[in-house]
Amino acid sequence: MTDLHAQMADLERHLGDPHDPAGPMPFSRVLELDERQEYPHEFVDLVASWGLYDWMVPAAHGGKAVNVEDGFNLYRLVARRDPTSATAMTLASISYMPVWIGGTQWQRQHFADVIRGGGKLAWGLSERNHGSDILANETTARRTEGGWLLNGEKWTIGNATVADAVMVFARTSQKGGPGGTPSSRWRRRASRPASASTSRTSRCTVCGAWT
Repeated sequence: MTDLHAQMADLERHLGDPHDPAGPMPFSRVLELDERQEYPHEFVDLVASWGLYDWMVPAAHGGKAVNVEDGFNLYRLVARRDPTSATAMTLASISYMPVWIGGTQWQRQHFADVIRGGGKLAWGLSERNHGSDILANETTARRTEGGWLLNGEKWTIGNATVADAVMVFARTSQKGGPGGTPSSRWRRRASRPASASTSRTSRCTVCGAWT
């Protein structure tokens, strides 16, 4: 059984005294990055080096996750110091969860290794015209020679400009309802920083559906 309180205390020690400007994660530096609107790379790397991502990756793939709430409680502790850092890391974890739930064995292990190794994931889920109405999404994925063709726009994409891979929610069939499977999730490897929205038409030879 996990001693969550002991883990939280250890994480606090790793982050150091927040009132010490020379510490690993002081409030003064958090405020500085926030006012400059900069992505907190140094803090995300600091917390990742402690092993926080392990708590969102199942033990079968090298992590420590048994109860997902344990991981989110640790994220809350980080959010006490810097909500931006906690949000950035939570986005990567949420991006991984659909792979955990519906991915192949290879995909689960591959992206577990990516996230535990400090890689950043983005989640292309919502669309400008539909918001949280996911079943109304219009982005499509169509099989073509040599791969798949994604067509549509995702807006907004958390972690878009720093991600190593983008998880895209796309429609593979127009059939909906209780018996339908209108959507699949896709991985799109980012060879350069992703834009705030996917292109209207994107040929994804390195993509793969996992449902």
